Amino acid sequence: MPDGTEAVPTTPPAAPLNLADNALDRLRKMVDGLLTLRVTTVIGTVAAVKLTDIDTPSQITLSGPPGEVASSSINMLLGDCSTVMTKGFVENPAYAQLHKEAQEQARAVRKETMEMLQAAIAMLAGRAGL
Repeated sequence: MPDGTEAVPTTPPAAPLNLADNALDRLRKMVDGLLTLRVTTVIGTVAAVKLTDIDTPSQITLSGPPGEVASSSINMLLGDCSTVMTKGFVENPAYAQLHKEAQEQARAVRKETMEMLQAAIAMLAGRAGL
């Protein structure tokens, strides 16, 4: 502009999300992230890496020699399951049973979590008029 002043923007800033919108968005992200169930069983010393963000999967870092490890990844939508394990889990039925029990517990917790999330989303959607 000739007088040295800056032009004022004509579009108003976007309205901030209200609390219900923000909570609903976070719940949707959580539900999306629940499609893959991961179960890892480690025999030995472990140091868990802290979960820092809702969009970041948890990680496990082994401290020292790994010992024995079994890890399963289950796509809850497609039913696809991948399991990787060290020889100790194949040779020791007690280790294999421990991992199987961990998978069953994870499935039970997942089911309860999904039910709670569905109820919370329905409640928030009703309040937000969605």
